[in-house]
Amino acid sequence: MPYQQDIPYYLAPRTKSTYFISSQHRQLGNPNKSIWTISHEEEIDCFILSKTSKWISGSVCWGLKPIDNRLDVIGRNSVQEDIKIAKFVDGDKKNIWHGYPADCRRKKKDIPDTEILVIWKDKGLIGKSDVRKLKQQMTCNL
Repeated sequence: MPYQQDIPYYLAPRTKSTYFISSQHRQLGNPNKSIWTISHEEEIDCFILSKTSKWISGSVCWGLKPIDNRLDVIGRNSVQEDIKIAKFVDGDKKNIWHGYPADCRRKKKDIPDTEILVIWKDKGLIGKSDVRKLKQQMTCNL
């Protein structure tokens, strides 16, 4: 598999963050990782929405792509299931982020914190049963 360089974007003044498009989570990336099915611009917009909406817990931002009262698919996991939740990580806590589609069904670390799920529920982005199902790694109709 040919190496593709990660692409940095400095997002001032919108978030005052640096965001990297990670080649590991793109079509020719690592087959064991979830991949984005949206464009680079949509990935960045998803990150900006998560950051400006303060869907942040520690050094992790959680993202969605709401369109017309529904959540749009942003990626696929390693078994080709659709994913609608993004996870953005500031690994070194230096405001340098990268993200990937969060595989909530297969990876417990990819489930957003309850406080984030409740914010989304209160905003009408997900339902009450979705909160419970996500926390239990069950299939839900996001």
